[in-house]
Amino acid sequence: MCRFAVNRYIIPACSYCNSIIRINHNRYSNNLIWFLTNQKPIISIYNAAMRANLTIGFASDQAGAIGMPINSMIFGPNATRNVPRATAISQQFIHNKLHQMLIEEYIKMQFTQIRNATVKINYAGKKILIDPWLAEKGAVPGFGGTINDHIRNPTAELPMPVSEIVDVDAVILTHDHPDHWDDAAKNAIPKDIPFFVQHEKDAQAVTSAGFSNVRVLNKINDYEGITLIKTPGQHGRPKVLEDMKELLGDVSGIVFKHPHEKTFYIAGDTVWCQAVEDSLKKYHPDIVVLNSCDAKVTGDESIIMGKQDIYEVYKAAPEATIIASHMEAVNHATLSRKELREFLSEKEMMQRVLVPEDGESYTF
Repeated sequence: MCRFAVNRYIIPACSYCNSIIRINHNRYSNNLIWFLTNQKPIISIYNAAMRANLTIGFASDQAGAIGMPINSMIFGPNATRNVPRATAISQQFIHNKLHQMLIEEYIKMQFTQIRNATVKINYAGKKILIDPWLAEKGAVPGFGGTINDHIRNPTAELPMPVSEIVDVDAVILTHDHPDHWDDAAKNAIPKDIPFFVQHEKDAQAVTSAGFSNVRVLNKINDYEGITLIKTPGQHGRPKVLEDMKELLGDVSGIVFKHPHEKTFYIAGDTVWCQAVEDSLKKYHPDIVVLNSCDAKVTGDESIIMGKQDIYEVYKAAPEATIIASHMEAVNHATLSRKELREFLSEKEMMQRVLVPEDGESYTF
């Protein structure tokens, strides 16, 4: 375990730093140590310290304290010899400053649209995969009971290799539907990964696929310092829910909260309803992801959000950035990205509503 040091005083990193900093050290001749943070050279942190006019040092259990002015940092043989000690600075002050610089330099929330409702979130130093549907284009028949069920699914290719998609720390399944996870995901995702589900029924389905670290979400949950809040949704209007209750089933959304991140809300497979409105009022998310392709079942009934639903969220969350996900990937989608963008332009909503292509990322 490597720790921050100033004037040979070891300053343990706070729990947040511990969760985001992976410091690896490789020993070379004459005890030279290269420090890497998140696989990036630590010199970036020294550059940040220079801008803040700070002097900092690092120490490891193996090598003892190494304190040095940032402009004396040397890489090469004998690098740790005859280096001046760091100047005296309050331990708490230096830790707070370094903590802040690490956040600014390395930790920014990132959203990546993969395909359909499959998205990847980098949040507080953790990579979390949501609703992994990883089949190849056209691998499965259209979904029964929906419109255009003659079209095979998925209707779009994955924008990146599966190995890159599943390189994550945890998985969240908002609900057990075949366009939210599938056999390809079951085969590709490590079986011991933390895997969050909405209730015991979904937990049984995931466990039966061989996963050993399945966690049923309570209302409020902690994952490595990230607060995960399970939220309700409504997979269609009351009439279609009554007629197709068995097919549509239960759904959930997730709110992510962390002291150093924006509040992030994935509404899940839901239409605009009281539950979504209540979640917006209660949690005041900075970023809202909406499943937005206006998917329809037989009878022309919408089961997730369309243009008008997005407009209602836009009005209800006037400070939030909205991301339209779950687009152009399933047989029963009726709203295209082009049509949605035209609607947003007409309503002058483009500044706050993003419509990503598959594979596109945003950093907040």
